[in-house]
Amino acid sequence: MSAPGEPVIEGPLEDRLVHKNWKGRLGAYEELEKIMRTGIEDPSDRRWSEYSGFLKGIVSDSNAACQEKGLDVLIAYIDLAKESPKSVGLIAPLLVEKCLGGRQKTKDKATEAFLMYLEVEAAEGVISALLKGATHKVPKICAASLAVLKEGLKVFGPKFFPIKMVLSKLAGFFDHPDPGVRGEASALTIEFFFGLGL
Repeated sequence: MSAPGEPVIEGPLEDRLVHKNWKGRLGAYEELEKIMRTGIEDPSDRRWSEYSGFLKGIVSDSNAACQEKGLDVLIAYIDLAKESPKSVGLIAPLLVEKCLGGRQKTKDKATEAFLMYLEVEAAEGVISALLKGATHKVPKICAASLAVLKEGLKVFGPKFFPIKMVLSKLAGFFDHPDPGVRGEASALTIEFFFGLGL
C-alpha cells in the first residue's frame, strides 16, 4: 500500500528485487519472504536456486530498511532451502562487512543468520568470515564479529564449534587498541572456559 500521490511500483518480482527505488525493493523483499515461507513446499524446489542469485544484492542493500527486510529473506532461505549451506561462502563475508557495523536491529538479524548457518552445518564458512571480520579495520565490526563467535559457542557448545580455528587467533585480540574489542575477546575466552568445563 502506497500513500496517495506515490507511484505504485509494479512488475515481475525479479525486476523489483533489483529496482532502483528502495520502496520497490522493500515491497519485493516482503513478497519474496512470503513466497519462501508459504509458497514453496519442497526444500529442493528449483525456485530456491533461482532466488539465491538475488541474495548477494539483498544482503548488501544500501538502504537500511531494505537491508533489514532483506535479512528476513535470508533467514527464511537458510531456514527452508536445502541448498542454503552452499551460499555461506558468498553471504557470510557480506554479513560481516555490510551488517555487523550497522544498526542494532540489523546486527541482531545478521547474528540470527550466522547462527542459522551454524545450525545447518556451515560452521567453517561462518567461523572463517567472523575471524576475518574480527581483524577488520573498523573496531565496531571487530567487536561484533567476536560477539557473534561468542554467541555461536554459547548456543552450540564446543563439540559443534571448531574451537581450534578460533583459539589460534584469540590471543591477538587482547592487544587491540579498542576496549570494546578487548572486552569481547575476554567474553569469548570466558565462554570457552564455560564450554570446555574448565
